[in-house]
Amino acid sequence: MFRFRCIGVYFSIIKDDTVIQHKFLIITSIFSAENCAIYEGVKLSNTLESNDIFTISDSFSTLLALKNLSTRNEITLNIQKKKKN
Repeated sequence: MFRFRCIGVYFSIIKDDTVIQHKFLIITSIFSAENCAIYEGVKLSNTLESNDIFTISDSFSTLLALKNLSTRNEITLNIQKKKKN
């Protein structure tokens, strides 16, 4: 007999004393979770004085979506609006 345990999808962002964590419903896509994590990271980076901010992701589809200026994805649009120039 096999038992499967669904871990789920979640992300964490840690900067000094700031911790942002979010667990998604099990039906959430990896794309949506990565998009939300990047969005939260961009929001946090906008509160910092440093211009040396790096966003690292292994989600190629999310990174491609961010380059697409005609995207209809609401989270992607919000990231594009919030990022520092």
